[in-house]
Amino acid sequence: MEKQDNVNFEALLDDLGGCGLFQILVVTALNILMIAVSSSLYFMAYGLYNPGWKCLDNTTISVNSSNGMPYTNNTFKYTVGSCKDFDSCENVEFNPEVSTIVTEWGLICGKSLIPRLMMFMRIFASMIASPIAGLAADKYGRKRTLQVVAFLQIIFNVATIFSNSWQMFMIVNSVIGITMISIPLVNVIMTEFVVPKMRIWVASSPMWCVATTSVALVAMFTKSWKTLRIFISVLSIIAFLLLFWVPKSMRWLSLKGKDKELKDVVGKIAKYNRTEIPPDEFIKKLVENDLNLKNRSSSYRDLLTLFKTGYGIQTLIMFATLLIQEMAYFVIAFGVSALPGDIFRNMIILTVSELPANLLAVVFGNLIGRKKSLCIFLFIEALALFGVSGLGACGEGNLKIYGIVVLVILAKIFLNGFYYVLMTTAMEIYPTAIRTTLMAVFNVLSAIGQLIAPFVIPYDPHSLYINYLAMGGLTIICSFLSCLLPETKGKKLENTFSRKSVDAQYETKRTRQDPEETFLNVAAET
Repeated sequence: MEKQDNVNFEALLDDLGGCGLFQILVVTALNILMIAVSSSLYFMAYGLYNPGWKCLDNTTISVNSSNGMPYTNNTFKYTVGSCKDFDSCENVEFNPEVSTIVTEWGLICGKSLIPRLMMFMRIFASMIASPIAGLAADKYGRKRTLQVVAFLQIIFNVATIFSNSWQMFMIVNSVIGITMISIPLVNVIMTEFVVPKMRIWVASSPMWCVATTSVALVAMFTKSWKTLRIFISVLSIIAFLLLFWVPKSMRWLSLKGKDKELKDVVGKIAKYNRTEIPPDEFIKKLVENDLNLKNRSSSYRDLLTLFKTGYGIQTLIMFATLLIQEMAYFVIAFGVSALPGDIFRNMIILTVSELPANLLAVVFGNLIGRKKSLCIFLFIEALALFGVSGLGACGEGNLKIYGIVVLVILAKIFLNGFYYVLMTTAMEIYPTAIRTTLMAVFNVLSAIGQLIAPFVIPYDPHSLYINYLAMGGLTIICSFLSCLLPETKGKKLENTFSRKSVDAQYETKRTRQDPEETFLNVAAET
């Protein structure tokens, strides 16, 4: 029995060098795709920017923004202006130094809802496609699904460059939302190729920060949305070509009984890590163990399995906490205009503040475990949100401004840390048979949170304090709920549902089908 327990992928990865050159190259290749996809998502932060306009009919235009936020570009003497002035002007000229989709098609005032509709359609497309892509990854393989998604990323990113109307851009941009499934799928593949101690490292890689910084730099130097799209398209092409080198998931191959392809992948890893290839008997035993358990659980590989095999409570907890924290992230990230102080300074600070979260998740996730980290991170986040709401009742002054900004940064750091640890925990709890499907469901929940977020994002200081108080209350509930999750630190990744849960379901099914036959079989075994 002890010998059988040692026949698992964690032991195989240890024999192949644990974390060697192969793992470094795989994680790097997949993270380039992550950067390309994340950059495509973050593009809208620049694409929706209104650099200002002026009326060539009358140069005495009022400087009142339609959203209540005054803005003047003293360098070019362009202003956001009022919609009344915009509608009455026959010859409008946008700032020629900056090109965005807003300036391309004049999406302000009467057309100001169009950019929001673009974002909504993109998120909605991602929400619809995520479960389909997840099921495809479980059935046809992670690599094949990822290649299809990466190819679509190239085609539709290039198509946006040649959009000749905002209607065409919105349709193409919506389809790009499908490629968002790449983010959880890449996390799954990377996790399946590394040893337990490295999982939280790959799950918390700062690729989102790298992507947003890249977009910001390219946008700052080029000031052209089309050039930015070309940059993203080039990244997508590089990422797509690198996927041909990335091998198929060993765990998926074993689950499908493809022992020959599994041996080829093992040989490739051994070659790059300069280790010996394990004996064929070891690999055959891996496949046999997975197939035996798979056959007994073949009727339970849909989403209902989570509730039939004892995963129900922890799944609901993770679903609820993820949905609430996705809303909290958007309240913080997109509610920056309601924070006191300079808006641009606050945007930069909040973006950079995500970097410490990666290190925080790695250190605490490995030091005190996943479960305690989730509880503590959410509790500190809730206290910070309550603190912001409390400072709102104080008088004015620099101390209040700095205090609120510091607490918001603290809340965002621990929120991101929670996300990284939660993704690691989810991938360690669920087996290969349904792992990517669950990651796709997580992506759907994120999309739902993003769809709800516009209704809870604060747009002024008064709503800021109320919304932070509400999110703090929900976060404290999430903190207590996360304490009910199992500890997964050091846990081996299962390929199928645990033998105990499957055996229980298998015996229950047999008893219901033929109680007398089951009784005779048990008596014979005894």
